[in-house]
Amino acid sequence: ETMRVLGDKEAARKAMIANGFPVVPGSEGTLESVREAVVTARGIGYPLMIKAVKGGGGKGIRIVEDAAALEREFPLVKREAELAFGDGGVYLEAYLPEARHIEVQILADRHGAVLHLGTRECTLQRKNQKLIEEAPAANVPAETLAAIEQTAVEIARAVGYQNAGTVEFLLTRDGRFFFMEMNA
Repeated sequence: ETMRVLGDKEAARKAMIANGFPVVPGSEGTLESVREAVVTARGIGYPLMIKAVKGGGGKGIRIVEDAAALEREFPLVKREAELAFGDGGVYLEAYLPEARHIEVQILADRHGAVLHLGTRECTLQRKNQKLIEEAPAANVPAETLAAIEQTAVEIARAVGYQNAGTVEFLLTRDGRFFFMEMNA
């Protein structure tokens, strides 16, 4: 069950929201039509990302700056998601252009013990694929790193995770951080 939830970005977002963890502002679920996406986007604001629910490997993500781009790209992302993942489900998230991509490696056992192994900086990317991962994440205040690490541990406990895994976050310039996904 844990793997099913974490492997589906929509289900993972819902689980994080239900457990009180911060997520990137976005749609409440999968969007079926361009019209539904345009209406939803008004509440989120631009720029935003169209993301495949089952996405991975940098596929099924498009950044759009306005409603015209959303109308043009939405069906393309749905099609790409269907072809790549067998599921055309997509949702919207706010695009945070200056956010840093910070990951936390965790280890969790069946007794509820969860350890973090520190952070990695994964911001340097090309085509939504990481080029460099640097550990530990540099130039982040110690208290922010500690909060991110503790949140990763709490997330693993909240979903009953048992294994090695990576919890991924976006960190904004003002020190706010948001759950992005967990790779199990």
